[in-house]
Amino acid sequence: MTLNNPIYLIVFYIFIFIFPGIFILNYFDPNNEFFFYAFGLLTDFNVNNFYLNIFFGLIPILLFLVIFFRIPAQKFKNKEVDLTNARFVYLIFITALILINLYLFISFNYSIPIMSIAGSVSSDNYSILRSDLALDYAIFNIGLYFFGFGSFISGLILSNKSYIYYIIALVFCFTLLLFNLQKSPSLDFIFLCSIGFLFLKNKSINLLFIVPLVFTIIYFIVYFYNPGIESRFIFQALTQRIFFGEISDLPLYYSIFKNDPISFYSVLPPYINEFLGFNFQAASKIVALNVVDYKNLISVGFFNTIFLGEAYAVFGNFGIFYAQIIIILNFIFLGLLIDKTPKNIFTIILISYILFKFTKGIFSGIGPFIFSINQIFLLILVFYLLINENLFKMKT
Repeated sequence: MTLNNPIYLIVFYIFIFIFPGIFILNYFDPNNEFFFYAFGLLTDFNVNNFYLNIFFGLIPILLFLVIFFRIPAQKFKNKEVDLTNARFVYLIFITALILINLYLFISFNYSIPIMSIAGSVSSDNYSILRSDLALDYAIFNIGLYFFGFGSFISGLILSNKSYIYYIIALVFCFTLLLFNLQKSPSLDFIFLCSIGFLFLKNKSINLLFIVPLVFTIIYFIVYFYNPGIESRFIFQALTQRIFFGEISDLPLYYSIFKNDPISFYSVLPPYINEFLGFNFQAASKIVALNVVDYKNLISVGFFNTIFLGEAYAVFGNFGIFYAQIIIILNFIFLGLLIDKTPKNIFTIILISYILFKFTKGIFSGIGPFIFSINQIFLLILVFYLLINENLFKMKT
């Protein structure tokens, strides 16, 4: 099975993390092990109705992507790429990536945390230790997913001249991953690089190759943290995390916010709330603080789930419709920009990054589609197009 349009890859990514769960629960869970992982002690919980709600929430968005948004994406992919200043772009991104690695290395008292804990921490203490690390996630995320990804793409282009560019980019991306004890960034980075590769090259991605590769990487990451663990437990943990991890907290949203909706300002980033003089907590934080009998509650952080949860928390029963409109409007605006965007190294990096953030936003709430770093990067793309148009007029 091959995919040549990045939008097909995104739709597949969303689909695979959500919908196989209903078949697993109905036909491959005789002892309710997966049900307990996903929904705990919700004995009166109707799985089929739950997934039907998710289906009606996601399908309009997925259909929009497949029917409409794939067109500007394919046009952008088919454009002739301008490789001018490839080395200059690479130097900017790789320099930023190295500086972020250095910053985190100093922040961790001149050490890399994963090197000192691998194989020595029990699974019971793992989540607590992870939350206690002084990792600046904002710096890490922009470092890996923007500058790391940018280094990867520009290094891939320069590999025609020398593989050293590509190798250096991969080394520093891998080093950056060692500062984060979470397992998902590795998978996310592969997903982002796949989007960029499809935009850059006039080629397809074979899922029969990429999916086993991803599972193998995740397998070794889990084994790295838990040496000696049996393969069947790793397989079960991967199945639980992949097919139920993104929706397992959604029932809590429907329960906690049923009669107690939260303010619209809760979806805004903390720094915006602080600037406006508000102190509203995000729905994901409120859910975490309402979990009963959870040890070390401070270490829980945020209970993120797909956008339906936050939409319900803010808008109630009509939240699903408001959220669909908001998300689709973001994609429409991005599609209009892509249609006018020249294809070069920087725009491939920028558009791939925005699409990646939009995709991850679907799994975290509606805030990423109202105001977040996503909209900031959309504005960067707008300003780039304005500057590029003015420069073109000056030349003519």
